[in-house]
Amino acid sequence: MAPPDRFRARKQPRQQRSAQTRHDILDAAARVFSRHGYAAGTTNRIAAAANVSIGSLYQYFPNKDAILAALTDAHIDAGTTLLAERMRGGLPEALGDLIRLFVRAAIDSHREDRALHRVLFEEAPCSRTRWCGC
Repeated sequence: MAPPDRFRARKQPRQQRSAQTRHDILDAAARVFSRHGYAAGTTNRIAAAANVSIGSLYQYFPNKDAILAALTDAHIDAGTTLLAERMRGGLPEALGDLIRLFVRAAIDSHREDRALHRVLFEEAPCSRTRWCGC
């Protein structure tokens, strides 16, 4: 099932400069949400932190829900990559060791930026709807 339009990014970068602008916006959004929480993490505050105009931000994202969705996707992708790296040598044979591998990867993935993780999965009103169906 495709996410609703309010969670979709608008412009997909084709050039390096556009990709950098999108990256700068997401990086700034992560800092803003971590420091100020979801409610106070406005698009104006994110644009200022990214050093871009609000118009540039809106070229890439229709609202802060779409920015948060992109951050969530990136966070999940990073966790998946971390788990894949840890499984390169093969899976442990013992079930307990396999469970420990998965749990340790999940913990390490979430340890990197605890404040942002809290925003991604607890504070944002769209988080429960998007991920839990609540």
